[in-house]
Amino acid sequence: MNMRIPPPSRLLAGLVAAITMASSGCDNEEVERVNRVGQKVSEKCQTVLIGSENSLSSSLEAMRTNWNEAALDTRVSLRLRWEKNLSDTAIKVSVTEGVVELKGTLTNENQRQTALSLAQSTTGVESVKDEMTVSAP
Repeated sequence: MNMRIPPPSRLLAGLVAAITMASSGCDNEEVERVNRVGQKVSEKCQTVLIGSENSLSSSLEAMRTNWNEAALDTRVSLRLRWEKNLSDTAIKVSVTEGVVELKGTLTNENQRQTALSLAQSTTGVESVKDEMTVSAP
């Protein structure tokens, strides 16, 4: 059994027509008038729904992108924080479209290599921009 569900605008127009026909004392002119009003209302509803759908789709896509970047930022930050060799550093992590930027001051080159390696090996990272500096403790 294959049932087709009509779009919301047709359902609304049909509902208005059914209510009108069911009411007592309505002649054909009134029924036609209410049908025309119902059709206009359904057209407006369709316009609003289509506009909302496009807007909603754009908003969801932007939110997904921001969520992915935030999740990547968090994964890289956690990996750096839990690395014993980097315990005395403060490395700032920012992500834009899969590119991770690392900023901070390190005490030696070994820490730089460790931070870069951890960031590069994190799932989802496309590339790493090194903005870290090494200074003597």
